[in-house]
Amino acid sequence: RSETYRFVGYVFARLADASLDQKTGERVEATIRALRALDWDALDEPAAPLVAKHALKLARSKADAVPLAADCLAGLHQFRPEATARVLDSVHDALDIGTSTPPDRRPLRTAQRLVAYAALLGECYNFSLVSAAQLFATLRRLLSRGHACTDAFAAAMAARGARAYLETFASVERANAEGLMQEGDEDEEEEVSQEDPSQKALDASALYRAARDGWDPRAPCAGDPPRCFLRVTLCCVALRTAAPCLVASRKADAPLDAVLDDLQRSFFAKPGAPLGPRYAVLDALEAFERHHASLTASWAR
Repeated sequence: RSETYRFVGYVFARLADASLDQKTGERVEATIRALRALDWDALDEPAAPLVAKHALKLARSKADAVPLAADCLAGLHQFRPEATARVLDSVHDALDIGTSTPPDRRPLRTAQRLVAYAALLGECYNFSLVSAAQLFATLRRLLSRGHACTDAFAAAMAARGARAYLETFASVERANAEGLMQEGDEDEEEEVSQEDPSQKALDASALYRAARDGWDPRAPCAGDPPRCFLRVTLCCVALRTAAPCLVASRKADAPLDAVLDDLQRSFFAKPGAPLGPRYAVLDALEAFERHHASLTASWAR
């Protein structure tokens, strides 16, 4: 390994130790100055790939180091944006490849690595390295990848909806007839309420209606089977990390509501969610409620 490689690794190692003390701001500034002094235009070993590699390594090391990595990239972005571009490209590639691979073929550390990258993506939004539109597009692509609503899937869902409609209609009519018979036998003064079988049948068949936006979380996908909640967890981590800035931005209200709707669609389309994904969704929603409450309280003051 060259001297440049060892120097960049040493600088980021010192930055990782900064999460343990109170002088994180000074360490980040010192790291940015040291990295700016590198020979970024060297032909034999350019500095941009090394900085991107060690920034990703720092984000994977521990959760406290993710904001430090994003802060360092934000300080370098004005002078050397190619380092940020390499980091974001690597994050997007890792998310796409990791969530498209079937769970039985993923390496054991893939989930932990992707969680760190999702948190880094949220911190990059907090430091204005990615826009809200880019963040929401990434999360939507993450949820919808492989769940295309094909003609075969739409036909299968239509058949299940028709079956549910007929079964519910017959069940409600049978219940109404039994109620009328009991009313006549007992000769009660109170009338038994009759349910509308058509409305009940429509409500039952609506559960099997295919989505109209081109993708449906119930569509079969090899990378996201019904018992896998990795995509839901990654979206929750990214949203929870970016929650303070998303709440403060009024332009992100409508896209945020759409992403939260897609997230809950994907979550409730899977049966038997374990406690981990359940708490991940609850933590993400609670983070938005908490930051919104603190923001509105500051307006009152």
